Amino acid sequence: MALFVILSPDDLIAEILHPRLVYRKEHIAKVGVISAGLPHADFREMRNAQLWALRIEANRADYGIEL
Repeated sequence: MALFVILSPDDLIAEILHPRLVYRKEHIAKVGVISAGLPHADFREMRNAQLWALRIEANRADYGIEL
């Protein structure tokens, strides 16, 4: 997902969908908690804007689901 305002088709980054990953405890190196977002960053708005841009570029109005 682009974490910036999309100004042109060159800014688009395709979302990659994959099957569920199965993790084991030996895969974990460190655990933490994200307790707050970045100041002035609305990730839902940025993600939906990227989805909108991808729909236009791919000419697929049915692609993805808005958050």
